[in-house]
Amino acid sequence: MDVWKQGLQGSGITIAIVDDGVQGVHPDLQCNYSPEDSYDVDRDLKDQAPTEVDDHGTCCAGAAAARDNQLC
Repeated sequence: MDVWKQGLQGSGITIAIVDDGVQGVHPDLQCNYSPEDSYDVDRDLKDQAPTEVDDHGTCCAGAAAARDNQLC
């Protein structure tokens, strides 16, 4: 809370979420998601799309980088 009160919001900062299934097109994430920097290590794919058993990354990414937490 103290950081937010100081007006610091992470502008210009890049972070990495190391988790499964990040839904980069989620409305709360898409403006802060970088598909060109994303990679699925488990499936050896550029696509980070969640699967039925592999969707935890969206929640983790949302906690760290959701735009305004309207939908996540």
